[in-house]
Amino acid sequence: MTDIALALIKPNPFRDFDLHPIDDAQVEKLTASIDADGFWASVVARQVENGYEIAFGHHRVAAAKLLKRTAIPVEVRELSDWQMVRMLASENATQRGSTAAACIDAVAAISRMLAYHLLRGGKEPGVVKNLTTLGVDYAVCRGLLERGGGIGRSCIAAFAPKDAFSRAQIDMALGILKDSGRMATIVAEAQARAAHELHSALARWPTTRRRRRCVPSASPAGGWRSACGPGGRRSARASCMRSTATGRGGVPNMPASGGCPANAARVY
Repeated sequence: MTDIALALIKPNPFRDFDLHPIDDAQVEKLTASIDADGFWASVVARQVENGYEIAFGHHRVAAAKLLKRTAIPVEVRELSDWQMVRMLASENATQRGSTAAACIDAVAAISRMLAYHLLRGGKEPGVVKNLTTLGVDYAVCRGLLERGGGIGRSCIAAFAPKDAFSRAQIDMALGILKDSGRMATIVAEAQARAAHELHSALARWPTTRRRRRCVPSASPAGGWRSACGPGGRRSARASCMRSTATGRGGVPNMPASGGCPANAARVY
C-alpha cells in the first residue's frame, strides 16, 4: 500500500461519467465515514504516464478531495485493460446496487475495451484467450462488429463478472447505447485508435524494406504479419497494405483469405 497524492490520481479510462455520474449523496456519506474512521478502504490503481489510473473507488476519491486530503492509500498493481474493465463492472454491480446507470456504464466500458481489441486483432493476447475460454467465438464477435452490429450480447455477457447483470439488463443497456448513438461513437473511437496505431506501425517500418523486401501484411485475423519468406526473401504472393477505406459502420474492411482486399494497396 502506498500513499499517492490526489493530484496524481486519474479516473478509470473506461468509465463514462456522462452515463454514470458521481452520486453526490454517496460522496457525502463517505465523507462522514472517512472523517470519523479514516480512509480504511483501499483503492486499486495502475501506474500510467504522469499519474495513476484507479480501477474503482471514484466516490472515495471524491470524498477524500472534499475533505481536503492531499494523499490516500493506494494499492498499485500491473493491470490490463481487461482487468480495469472487469473491476469497474464488478464495483458497479456490487457497490452501486446494479442500478440502470451502473449497468449501462459497465456495458459501455466492456464495449469500449472489446471494440478496440477486436479491431486490433487481439493486441492483448489475454483478450482472445479469455474470449475462447469463456466460450465466445472471436471470429463471430469481430464479424458482428465489422458488419455494424456493435458488440453482441453474448460477448458482453461473457466478459461481465459472473451474475453481475442479467441478460435483460444487458439488453436494456445495449438498446439505450444504440438508440442514443453512444455505441456508434464507441465503435468509431475504437476504430480511429486502432487505425492510427496500425498506420503508425507501418510508418515506422523502414521505407526500403517496406517497398523491396519485408512489408507488414494485413492478415485475416486482423493483426500484422511478415510477408517475407525464408532468409528475408519476398514471398510469391504480393503483400497488402491496409488503406484508410472503411466498411459498414466505419469499421476498416478486413482482407479476405487468399489475396488483397479491394481497399488495400498492392506493394512490390
